[in-house]
Amino acid sequence: MVAIHAQAMRCILPVSVTRRLPGQAQAMGAADVQITRLLPAPQMRVPQAALRAGALEAAGLVRQLPPGVARAETLGAAMPAAGETGEIRRQLPQPVARAATLDTAAPGVLPDAGMARPGSPAILQGRQDGQRDLSVGAMLRIVEPVARGISGAAGYAYIGEDPHGAGLRFGALGLRLDTGDMGGAMELALMRDHAAVEAALGEGAHDVIGAVLADTPDARREPVRGAALWSPHWKAVLSRAATLDVFRAAQNEYAVEQLLRPAAGLLAGYPALASGTALAMALDVLAEAGRDAGLAAVSQALATGGGENAAALRERLAAAVPQAGARLSGLMQDRQLADWRPGQTGTA
Repeated sequence: MVAIHAQAMRCILPVSVTRRLPGQAQAMGAADVQITRLLPAPQMRVPQAALRAGALEAAGLVRQLPPGVARAETLGAAMPAAGETGEIRRQLPQPVARAATLDTAAPGVLPDAGMARPGSPAILQGRQDGQRDLSVGAMLRIVEPVARGISGAAGYAYIGEDPHGAGLRFGALGLRLDTGDMGGAMELALMRDHAAVEAALGEGAHDVIGAVLADTPDARREPVRGAALWSPHWKAVLSRAATLDVFRAAQNEYAVEQLLRPAAGLLAGYPALASGTALAMALDVLAEAGRDAGLAAVSQALATGGGENAAALRERLAAAVPQAGARLSGLMQDRQLADWRPGQTGTA
């Protein structure tokens, strides 16, 4: 302790550093020199596009713009050219080569050859989850008894007239002219073999096709070459055409993919209706009322207790579409429909 007190103790502090004002550059240990912070020179904006481009070029900068796209000045320039009368003709579907040969070897079963491929848009649109196991053959077993009740012995050749309602009923299921269901089958036939359809309809084929594919119910019922489509002349022409392979296959495809599969999708959530009887009654109503109105009727029937069992469904469907009432009762008595299973494809 004596030694420590005898020594001189010195405290070494760091050299003081002069703080400069904010904004000045700091230099540790440098001479006391005033350093000025340099800011970028102001840039003048050029208001006009042309002057801006010139200023950029003067500075050695070239702005690359995408090339211009030429567009028609008016909507009319994009429309197809009209004739001298100003009429724009409707373009019909182009023919698509498809197999039209039908397998009629199995008695009592409507042919399924020539149906659209399983991956086609029409089929995918109509199928619902849980209905993918319903094969074409199994579905045609539902179509057959419904067709017998509507068209009888005439089958595919059936042509019914209804001047104050449907106008015309076409083919095995009596597809309605006014609702566009007959037009749906006509479009499928045209896609299969355009030339064969025109040949089958003969002189005036374009006029018949144009009427059947018209946009409104009234337009579809318009006379063709001075005569209604349900006149004796056109009924004979359409009846002959409906029996040809191209029309038979088109009728089958429309019945299965555009009528029966959507109906099956509605019934899929009701286990008590998992039978051919319920499917057949739904198909009959769709054929009688037209696709859209029929689907609405089936949906309403299910929502009001028709899903309890087949009898409850028949009661509500008959009330919604009275014209189908007697046929629905007959379908309820069909044992083959009651015993139907999705995997069946042949005759009982």
